[in-house]
This record gives sequence, C-alpha cells and structure tokens, in this order.
Amino acid sequence: MSVSPTILLITLAVGVPLMLLALGVLYHAYLFSQQPMETLEQHVDSLATESAEELLFALQEAVDEMQEQLATQREALAGMLSEKPQPAFATVAPLSLDHHFELVEDRPTAAGEFVPRADNDSMAARGGSDIRSQIAELADEGLSDRAIARELHIGLEEVRIARMLGRQS
Repeated sequence: MSVSPTILLITLAVGVPLMLLALGVLYHAYLFSQQPMETLEQHVDSLATESAEELLFALQEAVDEMQEQLATQREALAGMLSEKPQPAFATVAPLSLDHHFELVEDRPTAAGEFVPRADNDSMAARGGSDIRSQIAELADEGLSDRAIARELHIGLEEVRIARMLGRQS
C-alpha cells in the first residue's frame, strides 16, 4: 500500500509539533514534581509579616500622612475662596502719577518678590466686593466660566464652585 507524499508530509507537519508539545508538558510536570512542596500553614507563615505592630505602625503613618494632605488641601481651597487680598507677582517698581519710576519702600522692586495685589479697575467698577456677587453679575452678562475667571484673575474651578454655592443659597 502506497501513501502519497502529501499525506505523509501533512501527517508529519501536524504530528511532530504535537509530540514536542506533549514532551514539553511531561518535562515541566517532572520538574514541578521534583520541587519540595510546603504545607499550606508554612506558606501562610512565610507570607505573614514578622510583627503585626510594625504593620499597624506603617498603616497609622500612612493615615496620618493622608490626613495632613487633606488638611493642606482644605486650607488651600479655603484660601482660594476667601476674600483676603492675594499677593501679586511684581516685576518692576510701580509708576507714580506723573509716570516716572519711584522707589516705594513698602513694595519690592526685584523680580520674584510679592506685593499685595492692587484692585483691578474692572473689579472696582463693579462695586461689589463679594466675589460671588461679581461672578453672578458677570454670568448675568452672558460671560462663560472661563471668561469670568480671566476677568477676575481667579481659577476656573473657583468660578464653578462659587456659582454652585450661589445657586444653592
């Protein structure tokens, strides 16, 4: 009985990789069987920490650190929403009324120094000192949140929070 060469090649092409795969599986099973098996109790003991007090101390430190971060974030948010004057970045000495440079002792002239922010003309023209009322007036004029933030020199999130608080009250 004669077998065609095509069938013989197909049989070899399929059979040889399957046989190699089976040999690989058997080899890995042999390797795993040679490793010493530890009991479940030994495995759990090896995974457990040496001291529960160390773990508790590390957890307490992490909680304290997160609480400090939350307190810092709350203070920063309260500072952004407060009505306190915020420092402005000064780059040159202020101009006098006759447009000549004068050194003013209470304001620094070096770049990078902070000085109290002067009232903005547009803010003074609005008359309201409350930031929420200024935001409400600008919103009534049809300005977007981004335009309001640019106009009042505050952050976009501050505008959104103030508008949300204004709607609630």
